[in-house]
This record gives sequence, structure tokens and C-alpha cells, in this order.
Amino acid sequence: MVVSDGKAADLPEVRSFIQEKGASPDARVKELIGHTVDALRSGNAFNGAAS
Repeated sequence: MVVSDGKAADLPEVRSFIQEKGASPDARVKELIGHTVDALRSGNAFNGAAS
């Protein structure tokens, strides 16, 4: 949310990831934060290469 100025919550991909069955929304948010940290560390956060 900090990196995207709060806009990440509006992205359909982010919303569907958080709402996927099989894990709690809290667990999904934690996983999403981990993916974001990995992308920032590898330099892929802003070029679309992060997954």
C-alpha cells in the first residue's frame, strides 16, 4: 500500500489474490507483502517482472 500509494487495493489481480480460497485473507496479505519485498529487493517491482 505504501509503495502504490494505496492503489494496490484497487487492482483486480490483488483483490482476487487476497480473496482466493485455501488461505485466510490475513495469510494472503502476508504472502503478498513477501512477494512485494522480494520484487523490491530484486529490482523487479517497477518493470512488471514481479510475480
